[in-house]
Amino acid sequence: MNIFGFSAQLYAYKPRKSYIKVITYLAGPIFNLICAIVFYFSNLESEFIQNVIYTNLALCIFNLFPIMPLDGGKILKEVLKNFLGNKNASIIMNTITKVFLLIISAVYSIAILKIKNFAILFLLIYMWYLYSIEEKKLATLKRVYEIIEKS
Repeated sequence: MNIFGFSAQLYAYKPRKSYIKVITYLAGPIFNLICAIVFYFSNLESEFIQNVIYTNLALCIFNLFPIMPLDGGKILKEVLKNFLGNKNASIIMNTITKVFLLIISAVYSIAILKIKNFAILFLLIYMWYLYSIEEKKLATLKRVYEIIEKS
């Protein structure tokens, strides 16, 4: 649980296959895309409908950013896990997340100055908060692997 809400994770005794996880992670962005398409082809024309379309498209694209724990980051991590293993995939995803967040921070900073919309700042702070949580998870994972390798 965190200040922005909570998330739940279900663990099964039998590990799921990677492609099933990827399909599950794609469900959110695909739903946003379907909503945008449905509203686009509905014959309703209003500013509200346009906002619904743009919001769903923005959520679809945003969720596919390769940032942990967004859906795009989880998808990329699953792909990397198949080739590099969990430890190396986690380390690489942490680096990708940090680089991508630095780029997004620069772009969003310019957007804040140009648009003067400070809501973007809160989104940026939230993304760095999520990164800090993932960094703690990675540190724990590294300690666990060190203990396993010493045994």
